[in-house]
Amino acid sequence: LTCPAAGRLGGHDRIHLDLKPPAIGLPSGERLGCDPIPEFLLCMAQAGGLMASLRQHMATPSPPLAPSPPSRPETP
Repeated sequence: LTCPAAGRLGGHDRIHLDLKPPAIGLPSGERLGCDPIPEFLLCMAQAGGLMASLRQHMATPSPPLAPSPPSRPETP
């Protein structure tokens, strides 16, 4: 998470994260805007982390690859 105003956080602040739109919520009610979070990272977090995301991905059958078109002989 990239937040340009993160320097305003105190060392012991309890914060909450809003994903859409991405922001950090402070105890005072103030919200610090953050840069957009890539969709693949949101999916990874929702799956429970990297390893859980990989297990989920590996358990999902993927469609077979399309055969390559036949190569054509080069013409001079």
